[in-house]
Amino acid sequence: HTSWTVSTITFKGGPFMKENTDETNILYTTTSGELTKGSSIDLRSRLTGVFNSGMVGALILIREPDAGLHSLWQPTSDVSIGDFRRWAANTYKCTDAASAHTGTEPPTHTIGEMWDGASNAEARKWLYLHSGYGTVRVTGYTDSQHVTVTCEDYIPGDLNGTSSSGGTYKWARGCWADDNGYPSCVTFHEDRLVWSGAPDNAQRINASVTSDYENHAPRSLQGVVADDSALSFVLNSNDVQKVTWMVSDERGLAVGTVKASWIVRSSNLNEALTPTNVNAKPIRNVGCPSGLAIRADKAVMFAQGEAQRKVREFLYSVEEDSFRVNDMTKLADHVSFGGIVDMAYQEELTPIVWAARADGTLLGLTYAREDNVVAWHRHELGGDGAVESVATIPAPDGVGEDLWMVVKRTIGGTTKRYVEYLTKPWEQDDDPLRATHFDCSLEYDGTPVTSVSGLDHLESGTVPVIVDGGSHQKQALSSGAIT
Repeated sequence: HTSWTVSTITFKGGPFMKENTDETNILYTTTSGELTKGSSIDLRSRLTGVFNSGMVGALILIREPDAGLHSLWQPTSDVSIGDFRRWAANTYKCTDAASAHTGTEPPTHTIGEMWDGASNAEARKWLYLHSGYGTVRVTGYTDSQHVTVTCEDYIPGDLNGTSSSGGTYKWARGCWADDNGYPSCVTFHEDRLVWSGAPDNAQRINASVTSDYENHAPRSLQGVVADDSALSFVLNSNDVQKVTWMVSDERGLAVGTVKASWIVRSSNLNEALTPTNVNAKPIRNVGCPSGLAIRADKAVMFAQGEAQRKVREFLYSVEEDSFRVNDMTKLADHVSFGGIVDMAYQEELTPIVWAARADGTLLGLTYAREDNVVAWHRHELGGDGAVESVATIPAPDGVGEDLWMVVKRTIGGTTKRYVEYLTKPWEQDDDPLRATHFDCSLEYDGTPVTSVSGLDHLESGTVPVIVDGGSHQKQALSSGAIT
């Protein structure tokens, strides 16, 4: 697949920051009438400094200022077309009448219109409006007390007001926008898309509605917090714990912060994570400020601290019935001298955690826990090659995975960067003529020749040569060719 696009995600339903409780911080609009979905209105604040230009695109949740604004629906009662009634947490508007009074079945729907009686001849038709709250999206900025918004839902209550009366203080702004930043880490967990690490909400974790990854609505269409509703919670700690990595694990969501390692799961291990059973616990005060963490088999490997000298293994221990954070460099602390800058896990054919060191050295950690095999090894690249980034992808022939690297080299006095890859080791049944382990090499396969060109990427002195599977004397490069 070679066709890729990058587009901005438009989240719906949230997530939102803590709801405002300052009764003087009131939002209102001078727009009269019903605020229906799609309406564009001027939203104003009674206080200064509430809005800024970086809020354009942000969501704002607006809650009904007075739940008792409309009368409760009653059976067989007189209601006129255009009247409002509420039932449970929902508010409805009467749009049609087939009799002189309401029916006997209260409206409970949350989409469209329905009659309130078994027989339309003895009923009223009700249009669902809202469940006590609605959201707007900021589309324009005028000043710190004035923005333009578009209604994402029907906005409840009466927001019409002035600088001295009307409006509501029951509102909350969205977690993410240009002014307060966006999440820095993301992962999937239990069919939710989970985000965290936003600058102004560094310890807050937000998870989408189940199977609806761009939807962060905290309540269902019925206005209740359901098991599949979006999650939003904060890691409670005595100090700042900015989330830097998250990895889904069968026993919960593994979370790393700048100072500690956490596990987030349901209160009952046999249940999925829901808004009402979140249980977040710190495992050990070992942090990862860089966010450099990868999944390796059943473990998470991450680089510890600012120096990134230690590689830690976050792994569940059956014996202890808890997670452990083991130091994988304890017996080889020299191997990571200078710090680790990138890591990738190769599962096949041999399980190896590959790492790029700050000085460009390529490191490998053979990692086969079931066989009690954990061993480090260094790989020095030919020439002055320095590895800056690593990744693994399936091999083209479907046999195992290949290690791909961004390698910095000095060619002809100029710094260049190449994408190089390491294929699987040579095995007994492989063609010995292709048992080549040169770095940044090319292969010619054809009729005998006395010179080979197209080697401009190796223009840096002499290069080794293998001919028909046998070693040949080194050749000097000239204009990207050898003779």
